[in-house]
Parts: sequence; structure tokens; C-alpha cells
Amino acid sequence: MLPKDWEMDFTDFRIHKIEFRVNSKFKPKKNKPIVLKTSVKIDHKYDKRKKELKVAVEVSQKETDAPFSYAVEGIGKFHFIKVPDEQKLVRIASINCPAILFPYIRETIADITRRSGFSPLHLSPINFVKLAEESRKSRPIQK
Repeated sequence: MLPKDWEMDFTDFRIHKIEFRVNSKFKPKKNKPIVLKTSVKIDHKYDKRKKELKVAVEVSQKETDAPFSYAVEGIGKFHFIKVPDEQKLVRIASINCPAILFPYIRETIADITRRSGFSPLHLSPINFVKLAEESRKSRPIQK
């Protein structure tokens, strides 16, 4: 096993926000599948003193032409035993941590859709490496 230049523990996960609305005006179109566009928002904050990283992941679908809309935000806490440099910390916060948190959020979305009388919505896995690269490319260059 290769030595890591960082070590962390996953210490907590909480659902911070749940919004779910049934669209009573929705009418399915004959022979046309329902397409739900899911968006993912990631935010993080690092407390240097506590060596603690908080990562918030929000998964939502707010299309108006859909049977329902939702937004679920989960917040995870990660404690560093060995803290990486800032560049790696940002990468961990935007890739590793969201990949750990996403299954909890995904399960919550499946449960709230099922409890609302719909078939459970099982979201596809997310490639957080690709998402982080796209996010990095879309940000303006800081000078």
C-alpha cells in the first residue's frame, strides 16, 4: 500500500434540507418518457483549528414540466488526522467527500418519492471527478 499524504475520518452526516412538491398540473405526454434533469451543487468549508471539513451536497430537480420537484441537501463532516495541502484539500472536498455523501442523499430521494406515491426515483451514479473538472473549467481564472 502506498503511503498517503493525508488521512481523514468521516465523522457525521445529516440531512440539512428536504423540499418535495407534487406538481398537480403535470400531465404526462402520450408515448413520451418523463425526463428529470438533476442538478448537483457542492460547497465546503474547512476549519483549520479543528482540522474539520464540512461538505454540503445538494441534489435537486426543479423542472416545471415534471410530476414533482425536489431538493435534498446533506452535510457531512470529515476530520483530518493528517491534513493535505490546500490544492488537495479542495480536490478531496469536491470529489472524495461528495462521493461518500451521495449514496445517503440518493437513498433519501428514493424514499421521499416512494412515500409520495410515486415509484422510487433511483438516481444514477455521479462521476464527481468529471463534475469537478467541468466546474473548474467553467470558473473564471483568478489573477
